[in-house]
Amino acid sequence: MTPSTQRSVTIITGVALIVAVTALIAVLLSGGAQSSVSIAEPAPSAQVTQSGSFSTLQVQTQPSSAVVAESAAQTVRETDTTVAPTVADTSISSGSTRPKTLLVFNKITDGRDWHAAARDPANALFDQYAQEFGFEVTYTNDASIFLSSDSSDFDAVVFHNTKNNVFESDELKAGFEAFIASGVNYLGIHEAAGTHNDGTTETTESEPNLNNFWPYLEDLNGSLMDDHPTASTAGSERQNATVNVLDNSHPATAHFGSNFEHSTEWYNFNRIPPNATVLLAVDESTYNPNGWLNEGGMGQLHPIAWHQDFGGQRAFYTAFGHYADEYSNDGVRTHIGEAVLWVLEIDS
Repeated sequence: MTPSTQRSVTIITGVALIVAVTALIAVLLSGGAQSSVSIAEPAPSAQVTQSGSFSTLQVQTQPSSAVVAESAAQTVRETDTTVAPTVADTSISSGSTRPKTLLVFNKITDGRDWHAAARDPANALFDQYAQEFGFEVTYTNDASIFLSSDSSDFDAVVFHNTKNNVFESDELKAGFEAFIASGVNYLGIHEAAGTHNDGTTETTESEPNLNNFWPYLEDLNGSLMDDHPTASTAGSERQNATVNVLDNSHPATAHFGSNFEHSTEWYNFNRIPPNATVLLAVDESTYNPNGWLNEGGMGQLHPIAWHQDFGGQRAFYTAFGHYADEYSNDGVRTHIGEAVLWVLEIDS
């Protein structure tokens, strides 16, 4: 057979092979027509290669898309070792609440601020406890805050050495009463008892009666200040005395022993707080209690710290806190700090 003849036979054979493959593909496609979704398959490709004196027609078929897809999936299954990212849960639970919040009210009206030196040390104490126990503190001398605030804003209020007639209208008084009734607890420190106490305190020609008596505040405090020893009545305003601990089951007195010595300005009160539990009492035999109204002080029971239930709210009063150095005295510092936590209802 001549070379040309051989080349013809090869070509004819190749063409026949193409026809046969095409027919086979057509049969396969016609069989798939019964399916509602058909997958288009790529047509076979033919390539002529020259090898020496021969030209050979090579038919190359492409894998079906289904096969490719399955192969790719298998490759992913075998090689994908990544872990799905975890999304941090930053949602706030429905039961979350704002931090406990303390309002420190320090208003005085007219006259001299006898306790100016004690304000910064007291505020430092409040701030330290706030940082340690996770509550917030707001300071103000604006009584109108009680017209727009309630227990949704504050958990407790401290009257820190307030003085004289700090609620100058019936509207302000009604606002404060509603503020407490909304569920706010109360802590009075020192001259909180000299607020709205009928002007008996510091009434002189240079500082006339600046108070109007307010029975509500007397009940909230438990008692109000009548007077205290002075240089002219007792030889000294500040005196050292023995304090007896009548109840050390309260957090504000648990750190004391049965008694201790302390130096401060000792208030005489207008009554024994009628509905309160007295925690501390000063022993009048250990100092001169004579004031400008009361010669001889209060007698055998002279309370200086107590607590009570006031219409469902907690109320606490302490006579400590006149002088700046009292806030660095370990015993008094803890006493006032624990009283703050108690009215905030925070366990120490």
